[in-house]
Amino acid sequence: MHPLQQSYQRLHYFSTNASHELRTPLAKVLGHAQLGLMPSSDVEAMARLRLEKIVTVTKGMSRLVRDLLFLARYEGRLNFESLELMI
Repeated sequence: MHPLQQSYQRLHYFSTNASHELRTPLAKVLGHAQLGLMPSSDVEAMARLRLEKIVTVTKGMSRLVRDLLFLARYEGRLNFESLELMI
């Protein structure tokens, strides 16, 4: 197998697995943080700031996971010959 093709397959495998493995824990963290931010919540000011940070960081990670999923799906449409043309 050509080294470029091996690299392509490894990247595809990584991006697919990484995005799926990260989605569930990210959803849980975001859900718990958003619950803590609800107006009826009895959270102290510092804890609230931490929860807001968790939400911000988690949303950023979620965008990264979405982009990884897009990359994994797009890669499935490429063939080895089209990769050689891109180089």
